[in-house]
Amino acid sequence: MVSLAIIITGCATQKTESPQVLSAATVAKLQPTLSPELRGLLDHSLEARAVLSRALAQTSRGRQVRVRYYYRNDAREPWSDYLEYGPRLLHVGLAMSQTAWDEYVLLVFELENSVNGDASRELWASVLQGKLSASDYASGLLKLEYAALCRAKVRIESVSAVDPQLAESQRYHEMIDGTQSLEKYVKLSEIAHDNYANYAEKVRATQR
Repeated sequence: MVSLAIIITGCATQKTESPQVLSAATVAKLQPTLSPELRGLLDHSLEARAVLSRALAQTSRGRQVRVRYYYRNDAREPWSDYLEYGPRLLHVGLAMSQTAWDEYVLLVFELENSVNGDASRELWASVLQGKLSASDYASGLLKLEYAALCRAKVRIESVSAVDPQLAESQRYHEMIDGTQSLEKYVKLSEIAHDNYANYAEKVRATQR
């Protein structure tokens, strides 16, 4: 099984320029940016739509939310990420060639993961200030991701009770495995830990 951290990792990168988008995030506004398959899922599953609507309301924090799709070039790349454009816009990235339920699981996860943005930036600032090692930075990110994964799983439980098709999602099964304990999540996330640590070390090396 592919490491969970490669499947769902959060990119807490923030752009400095923010589009002036002021209205609240809703499923209706998000839908045009979704794949036809995921739009169809939300049209047919009332519970999945309701859960996503609550997730948007509780995690968007005044931001508009958009989904962007990207090609996953190799197995080390994540299946999803998020990118903040200042305080007004959040882009959730989803890799192509996934099932609609896989996309749904990752979308709910990344909404929860985006709540970690401030904490992720605090970790990064500590790295740049020399207060945190690259390895500790990576471990800190994994702890934040684990907490987001647990929150996302709680949200999706009501969907699993009424939509048996969710059980066919590989991402959902990986979510279940990854939320058994922090220790297990960290073990499943060894490649992601190394990716985070290596990136932090490279940046620190340019500052020496």
